[in-house]
Amino acid sequence: MTPSILNDKDVQEIYKKINNWGRWGSDDERGTLNHITPERRLHAATLIQSGLSVSCGNAMDTIPSPMNTLPAQHYMVAAGDMMP
Repeated sequence: MTPSILNDKDVQEIYKKINNWGRWGSDDERGTLNHITPERRLHAATLIQSGLSVSCGNAMDTIPSPMNTLPAQHYMVAAGDMMP
């Protein structure tokens, strides 16, 4: 099966279908998080089987390396730390 090639008009039509700008009003700041309703949270709770907690955090390198020339840095304003 040969993949179809999309032209500009096709892409614009797809964009209009999936675009959420203004979907929940002009002053909305939550975007698609509006889909997470109390009802959906209750349903999600019924799917729990083990109670295992899983972190969604991502480790941040703090040591420079060739692959990470700008590692994460933490400065405390109240402690008087200054950015280099």
